[in-house]
Amino acid sequence: MKAVEWADEKVSKLDAADLALVKWSCLAGGVLMARLIPGLRKLDSRLLAVIVLGLAAKPMIDVFSDKRH
Repeated sequence: MKAVEWADEKVSKLDAADLALVKWSCLAGGVLMARLIPGLRKLDSRLLAVIVLGLAAKPMIDVFSDKRH
């Protein structure tokens, strides 16, 4: 599990600004993909909402859980 330990070490160096920049770069990448791939524009908004909520579920559970590392 050397890769997991390596990733944990790297992530511990990030601060709130770094995480915000990662979030905004992912958002910009999604917008870019939507502009470049016409098929993505045809997806139903409800499907996109389900995908977004599904991707956000684990981090939100981790943030609001009482589990300590």
